[in-house]
Amino acid sequence: MRQYEPGHPYPQGTPRRGQLRAFSPTASAWLSAGYDNKVKVWDAHTGQDTLTLKGDNPPVISVAFSPDGKRLLSGGWHKTVKVWTRTRAITPSPSRGTLNQVSSVAFSPDANACSAAVWTGR
Repeated sequence: MRQYEPGHPYPQGTPRRGQLRAFSPTASAWLSAGYDNKVKVWDAHTGQDTLTLKGDNPPVISVAFSPDGKRLLSGGWHKTVKVWTRTRAITPSPSRGTLNQVSSVAFSPDANACSAAVWTGR
């Protein structure tokens, strides 16, 4: 992966500060998300974006790769968790209650479930 120091130029289109990043299980790719309403997959070796997925209303606060690297997970202020394939988004139903603003998302180790931490207002 390319490392960029403060004050050094970024490649065109690379997300800047404030956009969350997560590595793929093999560290060959990483995710970005933020206030631009997009989830992007980046090649860790070239720094080029390889896939752009349009999210819900911004911002997307948390992103994660599944353990096998085939699916992506996102959540944010839009009060929705999305599981993404390379071509579409699937919005799973919450198992209990209603989601509030999502602050963190994660896959289970076997990738058969996902979890979300939400703001409670307390």
